[in-house]
Amino acid sequence: MPAFLPRERYDAALAFVRQNARPLDVALLDHALGEGSAEAALVALSEFQNPDGGFGGGLEPDTQSPASTGIATSVALRLLIRLGAPAKHPMVAGALSWLGESLDGGPASGGSWAQR
Repeated sequence: MPAFLPRERYDAALAFVRQNARPLDVALLDHALGEGSAEAALVALSEFQNPDGGFGGGLEPDTQSPASTGIATSVALRLLIRLGAPAKHPMVAGALSWLGESLDGGPASGGSWAQR
């Protein structure tokens, strides 16, 4: 049987997130709750995209490096899918370009993505 939070605990949790979380996480929460737009979340996500097209800057909280990484870029692509970004969206195109350009040894080698 699933457990539910009492309304006051739920409201307290929302207030905590809205006061303490990163703008991206707040925008994603608002979108998931139907209280925010996908566009607002995309704008917040764009703050993590580097000029090279990849993503970094702590998008994946375990990796705080500002440099683009395969992990952060894969997280961004999953968020872009969740938010309904079309394949031709500039953030999608930039991420895919970065992935293609930064694969060590090329796709046929079974390489990995290096931090650049």
